[in-house]
This record gives sequence, structure tokens and C-alpha cells, in this order.
Amino acid sequence: MPTITLTLPKPHACQRQIADCQVRFVVVGCGRRFGKSIVGRSKIILSALERPAPYAIVVPTYFDTLQTWEYLVDKLQLLTRQVAKSVYRIELVNGSTVSLFSADAVDRMRGSAFAGVLIDEAAVIANLDYTWTRVIMPTLADLSGWCWFLSSF
Repeated sequence: MPTITLTLPKPHACQRQIADCQVRFVVVGCGRRFGKSIVGRSKIILSALERPAPYAIVVPTYFDTLQTWEYLVDKLQLLTRQVAKSVYRIELVNGSTVSLFSADAVDRMRGSAFAGVLIDEAAVIANLDYTWTRVIMPTLADLSGWCWFLSSF
């Protein structure tokens, strides 16, 4: 099997502190232009490559999904087995999946199990307490999944 080189953005020193964090639940509040989304997307990608399992990214609105989707499709193109744009899910050659959800339709996650979830711009999500406790947190139980909450102040 040929070797595939994946190039991800190199994290700066403060991003590296976040990326190296080994706790299950991480809450990050940083200013704009810090690069939270980039370090979060890298976390999802690297996790999906290291541990074949389902992963998810939750963004505040459907509009926010489009930018994240394009980034993932571009970065993962050489590692992709199947792309299902209609449900925003990418299946990798190792069996991992990365799915995108908008918080305004987060109930689509119900019944799923994830090894990791990235919540991008968490503070902007309406009803985050409901979204976390009633929808996202139960999806992490089966696989003892992790969750990162990333947001601006």
C-alpha cells in the first residue's frame, strides 16, 4: 500500500497546548483569529486516523457547515472511501467516519455513537445546555468519547 502524506497546519505554541491536552472534555475560549477551528479540525482528523470510529463536528448553523465540509473534503481526499454530501459524512479508508451537524438540526445525532465530537463556536449555539446534555453527551457514552468545546469569548 502506498504511503500517503497528510499535511495539516502547524500549530503555534498556544494551539499546541490545546492539541496536546489529554483530558476527555476540553473547553477552550479564545479570541478571534486564534485558530480554534483549525486545531479542532486537526484533532478530529488525527483522531479518525489513529482510532477507526465515528466522529462528529457540530457547528452553530447550516451555513457554518459548508466551510467546514469543504475543508474536510479537501484535506481527506486521498484517505476517503466514500463521501455522502447529502448527510455530510465522509468515510475514510480505515473505516472511520467524520460527520457534520448544524446545531439548528442537532437532533439528527440522536441514536448515534461517537468516539469524539468537536463543538465549534459553542457559545453561539442556542440552547447549548439542551444540545449538550440531551443530544451530544449521550452519543459519547458507548465509545467513551471525548468532546472539545471551542468558542470565542
